[in-house]
Amino acid sequence: MVQVIPGSRNVVPGRVECSVEFRHPQSSALEAMEQALHRAAAELAGRGVPAEVERIFDYAPIAFDAQCLARSERAVQTLGYSARRMVSGAGHDTCYISKVAPASMIFIPCEKGISHNEAENILPTWAEKGANVLLHSVLLAAGRKVSALLSVVLAPRAPVRPLTAVTVRLPPPGKEGTT
Repeated sequence: MVQVIPGSRNVVPGRVECSVEFRHPQSSALEAMEQALHRAAAELAGRGVPAEVERIFDYAPIAFDAQCLARSERAVQTLGYSARRMVSGAGHDTCYISKVAPASMIFIPCEKGISHNEAENILPTWAEKGANVLLHSVLLAAGRKVSALLSVVLAPRAPVRPLTAVTVRLPPPGKEGTT
């Protein structure tokens, strides 16, 4: 995120503020990146451009459960999907759950790479693939043969009887009990 002040096209800005987020699974690499940023700020200051670095927050990297990750990767391979390990910096619930129970996350693509934004959108096929990876991962964790359980889960079933619609009319406020 960059903020240029005063923000006019034809005015040399008097101030520029930006935020930088570093992500890496190792704390030492994060520290090295922050030190490089401090050196760059010092170099700017040496050229007469005042610069300062302020750490706003610091989240230590979280290592997810190796078995959970392996199950998800096995599910991906079994299903014939492509995948890669990713480092996430978002404060997902899983980061907190991982402190008390084995956990990992399954990410699916977003259109145009836009995530955590009102413009975020996924295709139904991506949602289906993510759900299938989750299902297979859970079944592997349960120690079941995926193919045997899926034959039961996905077995044809008798049609479900349609629901009957029911309309309930409530009296206007203040008229309760008068009908």
